[in-house]
Amino acid sequence: MYMRIFIETFVFAIVLLSIDVPWIMTVMKSSYETLFKTLKLKLRDNKPGAMIAYLVLASAYPLLLYDIKDKETRLKKAAMLGFLIYGTYAFTLYAILPAYSLKLALTETVWGAFLFTTTTWLVDLINKTISSSGV
Repeated sequence: MYMRIFIETFVFAIVLLSIDVPWIMTVMKSSYETLFKTLKLKLRDNKPGAMIAYLVLASAYPLLLYDIKDKETRLKKAAMLGFLIYGTYAFTLYAILPAYSLKLALTETVWGAFLFTTTTWLVDLINKTISSSGV
């Protein structure tokens, strides 16, 4: 049982990264570069910090989503979880950084809900495919 939880969490983390990193690098990067330039700060590429952040995000799966068997409920909870995590991040920045816009905070918050819902849906699809193939 614990191995299954570990594998599903690992799949969740890989899917999450596979969706979120391209979003950050293509859509959000210019917004953050503009923000940091306005604040006279330099963006840094802190890979250990990013790894820890994604480990924390992935830990939400076994703790809060894994045991939910009803698909609709699970997806709704995933959406709420992403909304809350990304919304807390975004609106904290909105509260403390003068150049962080409401539009950026709302974009991040909606993205979090979309990201967690899509990631959970894909993990369920992958699990179903693996289960039906007898692996």
